[in-house]
Amino acid sequence: MHTFSLLSAFVLAATLFAANGAEHLCAEEANRHLLVNVNKRSSPLVEWVVPPSGRFYFSIADDFSYVRMQGTLIPRNHKDPWSHYLNLDYLLYNEHNVSDCFCASNYFQKLPQVKGFMKWPNYKNTEKFCNGLLAENPQINPEGLKWCPTCEFGQCQRARELGASEPIWQDWSFYNQSSGSMTGPGVELFRQTIKEVYPVVNASINQCTPTLQRLPSAQMFCTNYSNPEEGRGWGVNAKNQKCGLSFWFNCEEDLEALNAETAPLPYRGHVADINLDIITCPTDSPTSSPTTSPTLNNNCITPPFANICCGLFCFDTERTVCQDLLEEVENQGCVVNSTFFP
Repeated sequence: MHTFSLLSAFVLAATLFAANGAEHLCAEEANRHLLVNVNKRSSPLVEWVVPPSGRFYFSIADDFSYVRMQGTLIPRNHKDPWSHYLNLDYLLYNEHNVSDCFCASNYFQKLPQVKGFMKWPNYKNTEKFCNGLLAENPQINPEGLKWCPTCEFGQCQRARELGASEPIWQDWSFYNQSSGSMTGPGVELFRQTIKEVYPVVNASINQCTPTLQRLPSAQMFCTNYSNPEEGRGWGVNAKNQKCGLSFWFNCEEDLEALNAETAPLPYRGHVADINLDIITCPTDSPTSSPTTSPTLNNNCITPPFANICCGLFCFDTERTVCQDLLEEVENQGCVVNSTFFP
């Protein structure tokens, strides 16, 4: 299993770096996790981390129009993590800037409970008071601005203390649409954790298509994407001051059941978070133990590895990508579906 999971990270790496017009970086956990299941109070339940010697790849379009995340994660502190790995391939798109954000607007910042006597913007009160209820209220938000930016754990105020240009979120990128897939045996653990918090969801569902509906926009920033270790994110990842990205999400497959449970009011919670630090990809290739290579056949990796490459791309025997990610093609049973991209 160890060989299998690290191989998937290697395969994803080669494909990602073959794409054109994007900044290719890597991601690591922000503090303790990259992905986490949460309860109704947003407390962590199952934390998912990048495996030792693994990679989690991060691709940003040159015009910031989309962000793609690909890689393998394992559950932290699990007695048998390699039997519960997740392959994640998520896309964030429909990028917008802070001028479309309610929490950074005068509509929010001038509310009596927010303004106070502190320097504007009031980051502490933004963190405390800005929420979806206010953002969806047409009397408070007549322009229908989006729910963003978000501040957590005092990181926005910390950025001010460290001397960030203000407002700290002036150059952040925001995304309010998502798509993608979650595969691997860890999906069962991920879904079971959701079921324990929300018994109303369908236990037979074995996937999670990310949705940001009625949630804050995903947010990303780095002062130096070319060398993120030397850059700052100014709290954008909700965990620290490093370059990064963060967002909450639900599984699209669960929304009908969750909305029915809270009717007539819409469901406003979330089942998982992603918080990551953006880093330069290490120059050394991921290694696996043992180091035996998989069998290659008909230009595609044969079972049990075919489920990783099929649906995304195929490899030839020289381990070079033989299909374009953005084209809809079919080769040896592996299909690349361009409809994944907006």
